[in-house]
Amino acid sequence: MTEMELSATIEPILDYKAASIQLKNADILKDYVKKQIERYRDLLITDETLTEAKKSRADLNKLNKALSSQRTAIKREILKPFAQIESVLRKLETDTKQASGSIDQGVKQLEDRQRQAREDNLKSYL
Repeated sequence: MTEMELSATIEPILDYKAASIQLKNADILKDYVKKQIERYRDLLITDETLTEAKKSRADLNKLNKALSSQRTAIKREILKPFAQIESVLRKLETDTKQASGSIDQGVKQLEDRQRQAREDNLKSYL
């Protein structure tokens, strides 16, 4: 079997259909976030408005956290099929590394014994 044939037999074959992902209410979300930002943009912070400023900051932080949470939840859901494939391929990678590691250990032991034998021969010669 040639290298090309071997490569073709071990290459992962995916059944992949590109999905169309759309954020259908993107304009509504953008408008909402823009209005929230504009609402607080020119907020003057003084001793009298400090409590209101802290509340405004908390409101914007909550909005940011909600957006971030939604983004990560969507990403996690979209990546589920990939995660399953990735776990199979990573397991195979681990198996091949372990097999290669045991061979590497044997090669190093043999090379050490050969080096020691040459050293012993050289010492006995001298």
